[in-house]
Amino acid sequence: PNTHLTGEAVGLLYVGTCLPSLRHARRWREAGLRTLREEVTRQVLPDGMHFERSTGYHRYTLEFYLHAVLLAGDDGSPFLRDALA
Repeated sequence: PNTHLTGEAVGLLYVGTCLPSLRHARRWREAGLRTLREEVTRQVLPDGMHFERSTGYHRYTLEFYLHAVLLAGDDGSPFLRDALA
């Protein structure tokens, strides 16, 4: 899995959420959420640890997903539950 991809997806989510007046904001937000949902099962193993088994990667991946849940707002409640089901 590409660990940089999750950071880029959170960036799209931030821009799409915080700057809704931009023409492509909705598309960027949706792309960020979709990518994060797809990547969570690649990045996070069933035991909850990051696939690299590195505490550094684990920490920043956790932070990215915490930001995503908060930014997702109404979409946040099922965000991780559905992705990990």
